[in-house]
Amino acid sequence: TLTHHYTPNYRDTFSIQTKFFVLFYTETINFADYYDDLTGWWQIEELVTDYHEQIIYKREFTINYRDNEKARGGVPGNGRW
Repeated sequence: TLTHHYTPNYRDTFSIQTKFFVLFYTETINFADYYDDLTGWWQIEELVTDYHEQIIYKREFTINYRDNEKARGGVPGNGRW
């Protein structure tokens, strides 16, 4: 059996995954202090730790999207957007 450690046709694996955070809070939170402009990453856990008394509700969830038509090559563009 030959094992492939790569996908020869990347259209077969077309998907998007992203993470969302929902916060309900009182008073003011300075979100800019927890965002890194260079990397585009948020330090959400630090923000939650620093403002835990002001945060009323916190929910984290991940959304996965798979475009089966695009993955099969049924949409023009060679699997590219």
